[in-house]
Amino acid sequence: MLVNEENAQEIWEQANQILAKPEFRRREIAKNAHVKVICTTDDPIDDLHYHQLLAETEKELCVFPSFRPDKALNIEKTGFKEWVTILAEAIEQPITTYAQFIAALGKRIVYFHQNGCRISDHALDTLRYVAADDEQLEAIFQKALTKTSLAQIEIDAYRTETLIRLFQFYHAYNWTMQLHIHAYRNCNTGMFEKLGPDAGYDGINDLSLTVPLQNILDRVEQTDQLPKTILYSLNPNDYPIMTALMGCYQKTTPGKLQLGSGWWYNDTRAGMREQLTQFADGSALGNFVGMLTDSRSFLSYTRHEYFRRVLCEFIGEMVTRGEAPADAELLGKLVENISYYNAKSYFGLND
Repeated sequence: MLVNEENAQEIWEQANQILAKPEFRRREIAKNAHVKVICTTDDPIDDLHYHQLLAETEKELCVFPSFRPDKALNIEKTGFKEWVTILAEAIEQPITTYAQFIAALGKRIVYFHQNGCRISDHALDTLRYVAADDEQLEAIFQKALTKTSLAQIEIDAYRTETLIRLFQFYHAYNWTMQLHIHAYRNCNTGMFEKLGPDAGYDGINDLSLTVPLQNILDRVEQTDQLPKTILYSLNPNDYPIMTALMGCYQKTTPGKLQLGSGWWYNDTRAGMREQLTQFADGSALGNFVGMLTDSRSFLSYTRHEYFRRVLCEFIGEMVTRGEAPADAELLGKLVENISYYNAKSYFGLND
């Protein structure tokens, strides 16, 4: 049925009647879609109370937190000092120095780990690399606490060094780190002032990525503290860059560094196929952990079904070109691994 102005109201009412039925409650939607694990997006200061309640009452569906410390990194944003105050309350200890701040983040990582968290996520709209020593970091942190304006180089240095310390924590706890890179936020000033952020007026960034990404990955690799890492970019032009850099840091873990699935503007048939092409050309497609449902909607699980269809189409075309064997058992196992088993093994969410 084609939705138009004549039937829109009827469809709206009918859909809401269906969604009000018991079988369309959130947990039932997830279970009917055969979802085994959901990872929510959580600020380091979240108390995870509802995760604890779910762990006590829900035995079929696992719901784990993900560590999303964007507010810890955005030192230049309004509200940073207030966020630090809440973080101090969460650990029940004062935070007056940068060293105490990093230690507090480490304590929250321990707390999240105890509550089943094995994944972190970072929104890095831009990525710059500026090294700094402890004395410089302390000065920058103190300026932020007094709400003194920071120069861009200070912001970049703080974010670089704080990211590196977080990477080291993630490695210590065998977490997977996700970096979502190159969104360009709030392009329409008028609409931002009217509606605020995340209202549909973000674009794609095209800043240079190779040097800062290489610098930060290499910095932690030098001390053997690079965690499992999934690299997503909103700009598909970054895929070859990411794939090449991934290859420089792979180790014994299959697919330790991954090119993340098509995200946001790339979450389309064409976008998924481009990501699969780049992954297959520059890495080992059989290690891919599959589709990310980066959505707050309980109705978005069909995205995984869509991805599986695109994946099977992609592999089928490889067979017809003679690039893959026409072996149903072999290829079926490949699809099963990419769709489920690789992620289960890679993330270790039940460990």
